Amino acid sequence: MKNFILFTALTLSLSALSQDVANDDLLNELEPDVSELLLDAPTGDETFSQTPPPEATVTEEEVVKVEEPLLPEVTPEEETPAPIMAEPEAPRPIPPPSRDSSFAVRGLVAENTSQQAVKQDDGKYNPRTGHWIGTMGFETTAYKLPFDYTGAKKTFKEEDRRLTGGRLGFGREAYLGAGFLVNARLEGYYMGTLFKSLETASPEFDDVTVAATKDTGQMFGGDAIGHFGWMFDYNTKNPFLGEMAYMAFELFVEAGIGRGKAINGKSYFFKAGVNEEYKVTFEDEFTTQIVSAGFNIHSRSSGSFLYVKASQVSQTISERKIRGSAIISNTPSTFKETISNPTSDPLTILSIGGGFKF
Repeated sequence: MKNFILFTALTLSLSALSQDVANDDLLNELEPDVSELLLDAPTGDETFSQTPPPEATVTEEEVVKVEEPLLPEVTPEEETPAPIMAEPEAPRPIPPPSRDSSFAVRGLVAENTSQQAVKQDDGKYNPRTGHWIGTMGFETTAYKLPFDYTGAKKTFKEEDRRLTGGRLGFGREAYLGAGFLVNARLEGYYMGTLFKSLETASPEFDDVTVAATKDTGQMFGGDAIGHFGWMFDYNTKNPFLGEMAYMAFELFVEAGIGRGKAINGKSYFFKAGVNEEYKVTFEDEFTTQIVSAGFNIHSRSSGSFLYVKASQVSQTISERKIRGSAIISNTPSTFKETISNPTSDPLTILSIGGGFKF
């Protein structure tokens, strides 16, 4: 009986000892840092060093309870946790536009509309900027010709030949500011005796085959023109549409030089009892110096304008060729000569026309 009791006590002590060893091993695995701290702590009290810590008597149930929170704290991998990749979020449904968003959309539309309006305004004609300019007009002048014929029925002396035609120009304009502007143009012109036909030479004869006269003439050339003007704005009512028209009135002066040629002639015959005839042609080559003054009426909403001007043209005829024939008192004659630098009077040219700036 004593042996049995001794064996039982020994068995219980061995199991308790094995349990303590297992618990110590588990604590060493779970909290290595704590055991190191305990080993490094000062040993001033013998009781403390000999007596095992309270944690050494932890029961199996307590070990199981402590095991769950301690594992994630002492795992080496948890000391530097790896970044956790977030799962992609599902696309969120677009909410219906609220009142605030509708206001924002309206503001954006209004801003775009205003920007388009600004672009359209920028594209409109602005009379106070530089432009290319084209002109077209009608003009007339009197060209002096030194006819010299004295017959029994008709006499011809110096004459101012009326020439009418048109002028085209193209150039570039620059705006200086304060209403002042300048432009430079190249112009070409042609004037002549338009729609002039054979006429009876004497009122007592209606048949032009008996007595007739005809004037022919033309003048053409090119000019380089400089323009200086000053304009101001004004408004007027359109008499046709009843709307307000926004205009600008410009006063200007011009100066230029040019070169041209004029060919003028006269043809006359009388064959009724008396035989008379006079045919002559004047061919002039000349240079010109031009001074002009006038005004323009501009449209401020488009590039169109209307101009009226008068020009004083000084001619320098380098050469005049004269050729023709005449019959006086049944005596025929021919003539041909060339005159260098003949004298000539200045020409006055009246012009009206318009143009477009772009």
